[in-house]
Amino acid sequence: MNNKKYLTQSEVLKATGIKFYQLEYLIKLAIVPVIQKGSGNLRQFPVETVEIIRKRLERTKINSE
Repeated sequence: MNNKKYLTQSEVLKATGIKFYQLEYLIKLAIVPVIQKGSGNLRQFPVETVEIIRKRLERTKINSE
């Protein structure tokens, strides 16, 4: 079992299929929460981050149609 309480940035990018700059944009808008960040530190995201991003992408797709 995987008892990890966070996801790394690369795991989030692989799971959602978005680009690095798109994730940065969502972080700056405070849509995606970040557990830990900083110079030299591994950026950590809550486990529910993937679902937050998918909902956001789905909503954006619906609004653009």
